[in-house]
Amino acid sequence: YLIPKSATQQLHWWFDWTSQGFWPVRIPGTMDPTALFAYGATDATESAVLLGGRDGYVRRFRDTSPNDDGTAISSYVLIGPILLGDRTGNSDGLVNELAAVLGRDSAALTASVYVAETPEGALAASAFASYTWTSLLNYRARPRARGGSFVLRLENAAAAPWMMERITAVLETLGLQRKL
Repeated sequence: YLIPKSATQQLHWWFDWTSQGFWPVRIPGTMDPTALFAYGATDATESAVLLGGRDGYVRRFRDTSPNDDGTAISSYVLIGPILLGDRTGNSDGLVNELAAVLGRDSAALTASVYVAETPEGALAASAFASYTWTSLLNYRARPRARGGSFVLRLENAAAAPWMMERITAVLETLGLQRKL
């Protein structure tokens, strides 16, 4: 955590040793951690990283918490960018269909499709289409989105815990990319 002197909301990064990946975390400026402690309890479920906040409270992350002391927790994940054409990246492709299965106890998700000529462009694009998915099997989404790459963004619609079981994408390779 890099904390400024004044209380402003900052984007922090959490490193997950299990997945070996960085995850963005936003914390209100008044709760910014000014001290951290890795607590190793004899009961592994009680082990945690404790965060001493600017406001004087000590907090910890819990995977099972549906909210943060009454404040809804928003979350999202980006899947991709994924090439739509052939492996060379020189052709266009089409996202024909998306089929999703969410966990039995999952909250609703908003799924948005972003497409562009390049992977970087897909990350910066406006949503081509958006769908609401609920627990278990969902209706097939048919965006028919054309481009060189696409990104799928999943976001909790109800600020509640969600679970993704499976997403299947039906893609079609089209012709060479051309500068228009």
